[in-house]
Amino acid sequence: MNKPRYPYNPILTMNIDQPPQPVYRKNVAAVIMDENNFILLAKRRKAHNHWQFPQGGVDENETFDETLFRELGEELGTKEFKILQKSSQTFRYNWSKKNRDSRGSGTVGQEQTYFLVRFLGQKKDIKPDKREFDTIEWVPFDQVLIKCAKIRKPLYAKVLQEFEQRIKEKKCPPPAKTIQKPLKETYSQESIKSLTKFLQEK
Repeated sequence: MNKPRYPYNPILTMNIDQPPQPVYRKNVAAVIMDENNFILLAKRRKAHNHWQFPQGGVDENETFDETLFRELGEELGTKEFKILQKSSQTFRYNWSKKNRDSRGSGTVGQEQTYFLVRFLGQKKDIKPDKREFDTIEWVPFDQVLIKCAKIRKPLYAKVLQEFEQRIKEKKCPPPAKTIQKPLKETYSQESIKSLTKFLQEK
């Protein structure tokens, strides 16, 4: 009996008829808070009224934290941020066919990890990259989903739900200033009598 030319391989056989799994580009995004717990939104340069969180793709051999600070430095011109929380899950979205074709990377969309971060610097030091954004704006938590781009609302709602408790935490108030009252001068009865006598003689 002749042996088959190509030995049976159950692993290869199982995978032959399975469609290829879609590939998503790794990406990080930042929900940035100021000292008043307002949230930063950035307006995309080549899109009508498209407000979003800063984000960027993860490069090869780069950690998510490294990507986060690199992207914030590139897009906002500063790295004065502190990570407060990382999302417990990733969030996927698909690109349009036009976007996929223009990228030519074989990826179908992005798989995002979100970070809640605190801005520690001076707001005047934030200089948006004009190739990416026209301007930025700080908005209250309850206005983020109203202002952000419509296409991003469903995903942002899930992200903000996870970060909501931390965002709404009340900051510890600064210690109250102690006002030192002037000491009242005290006089003995003898001093008062001497002063009274002195004034009467004048």
